[in-house]
Amino acid sequence: MTGMKQKLLPLLRIPFVRHSLTTMTALAAVFSAQAKSAPPLRLEITNSHPILVTNEKGRAFVKFTITGQAVQHDQDRRSVNLALVLDRSGSMAGDKMVHAKSAAKHVIDRLQDGDIVSICAYDDVVSVIASATEVNDSTRTQLRNMIDGISTDGSTALFAGVSKGAAEVRKFLSPTRVNRIILLSDGIANVGPSSPRELGQLGMSLGAEGISVTTIGLGEGYNEDLMTQLAYNSDGAHSAILNSKGLATAFDSELNSMFAVVAQKINVDIQLTDGVKFIRALGRDVEVSGNDVRAQLNQVGENQEKYILLEVEVPEQLAGQVASCNLNYDSVIDGENRMISAVVDVQRSADKKIAKDAIEQDVYSEAVTQTVVAASERAVALRDKGQVKEAQQELLKSADDAASYLQVNESSLNEGQKAKLNDVIGNNRMNAPAVADPDAYKNTRKVMRAQQSEWVTGNSNVIEEKQPTPPQTKGRR
Repeated sequence: MTGMKQKLLPLLRIPFVRHSLTTMTALAAVFSAQAKSAPPLRLEITNSHPILVTNEKGRAFVKFTITGQAVQHDQDRRSVNLALVLDRSGSMAGDKMVHAKSAAKHVIDRLQDGDIVSICAYDDVVSVIASATEVNDSTRTQLRNMIDGISTDGSTALFAGVSKGAAEVRKFLSPTRVNRIILLSDGIANVGPSSPRELGQLGMSLGAEGISVTTIGLGEGYNEDLMTQLAYNSDGAHSAILNSKGLATAFDSELNSMFAVVAQKINVDIQLTDGVKFIRALGRDVEVSGNDVRAQLNQVGENQEKYILLEVEVPEQLAGQVASCNLNYDSVIDGENRMISAVVDVQRSADKKIAKDAIEQDVYSEAVTQTVVAASERAVALRDKGQVKEAQQELLKSADDAASYLQVNESSLNEGQKAKLNDVIGNNRMNAPAVADPDAYKNTRKVMRAQQSEWVTGNSNVIEEKQPTPPQTKGRR
């Protein structure tokens, strides 16, 4: 690439654009005529290559970005409809339950009058400790006392616990409330449905109802694959808490995200122009039928960005519109169902240098980011098979390739994109030596799954590292 400062990575493993493609063309928004307040979401479509060489086809990444807007509202934050689903199995005895109760009571204290909360606890069976009720001065005291009364025993009926929490949320399900379940577990589900697939299906069903599930895995014994699938499929967050003292931080983080939600039940409907070929989606799962690409998000908060990233191939003769997108969602601010529409075009130039110089590195870097995350996922699969060296190579090569890309293109990236790349690069480099340590890998795997969940969903998470055991010293009498 003589005379150029841009570098495109071979790590993407595609015969990527020697010929470029399309760029940002977006921000055509059509809002409901009944809307009474400023729209809480913004839709922007950006393509990784603004210009395609005349009479040549090429591949590019098209990013459909959904951003929550800061909104003026007569309340300081959103009203919530929350179910706390707490593991009370025998393994939770001791400090774990002490910190779980403390964190749950802190949640009650932070809820405002008019919020809805329910509390479920599960071991072999599920008990509704407090059915869905409105928080006020009187019920707040009662709820705290009920939490204090939870005791530990038995096994882990996790599926039933989530299902019971969902039943409580449904009692007050509303487009103007943030409808969410916070699930805490320290063990492997061993009563009722217990596979990641089954819990993932439950998460998908709840997400379709507008209920997201945030999962908090505590300690060394929980199944992180199960917990991440449940959270991912409902568009919730997943946290890895290896020290029970971190539960307060995890619950606080989740409340902050709930209070900021501006939109729910977000349906993304993308229409590719005839002749444009879908290659793959990076990060999030999508449904593809012909030229239609669909995805669902559950909740987006103020100043939060989520996106769908597609790789497409554009035919030689196409100039003009490459794709359109309709975004349909419920506004938490006023309960209105709204729609935004936007389109993206491709331009043509006979000058290859003009096309290459127009590359939108901010979009391309998102593809690099998701490729590094995918490498982390492959590394876990390799390590699970005992292929330690191959897992380390996967992590280090992806990190090195991304770092090389970042070094060359840093001046073309915004601060947010640079921070994302530095984070995923740092994660993979840090995890590479850890996967080789058989004693450390159990916890390292949990941290890696939580990191992957955060970068794929765009939802915040908390990773509290286990505190190291202090060295033993001899004291004096």
